[in-house]
Amino acid sequence: MLKSYYKVTLTKFGWVGLCWSNMGLSRCTLPVGTYIEAFYSLGINRGELEAWDENYFLKSLSISLEEYFEGTNTFLNFDLDLIGTCFQKMVWRTVLSVPYGSTRSYLWIANRIGSPRSYRAVGQALKANPIAIFVPCHRIIASDGTLGGYAGTSALDIKRDLLRLEGCVV
Repeated sequence: MLKSYYKVTLTKFGWVGLCWSNMGLSRCTLPVGTYIEAFYSLGINRGELEAWDENYFLKSLSISLEEYFEGTNTFLNFDLDLIGTCFQKMVWRTVLSVPYGSTRSYLWIANRIGSPRSYRAVGQALKANPIAIFVPCHRIIASDGTLGGYAGTSALDIKRDLLRLEGCVV
């Protein structure tokens, strides 16, 4: 049985929840206003988790994330435990190829995975992304240059802020 560990950390943008399994980072929440919101945003039964502030990987993740939000770390490279359908994983792996400070469209991803008509399904896969920021779905925008959807209305502001942080004109 895989053990999962969590850490909730305060960043410049708000509280972020991180979850790490023996396979790698399995969840990263979008920044929220409180510790409790970040914990519950992890969406995992507390009985399945173990808080472990001494976990080297979670400390490293937390530091890298803080540096990202400060604008000093442009490369978040950690082992990821991608949990989803084959299609979702294919979309998320393609998103990982979008460089810091760049954007691509839902259609671009659909074309890259060899399914040009699936751009709406790409959007749904991105909506289900459990590892926000590390799988940078905020870099994916509509073909017309608008931001497109992002896991909720307040999250659209976060998407805009993350793109601005990375130097993208939005």
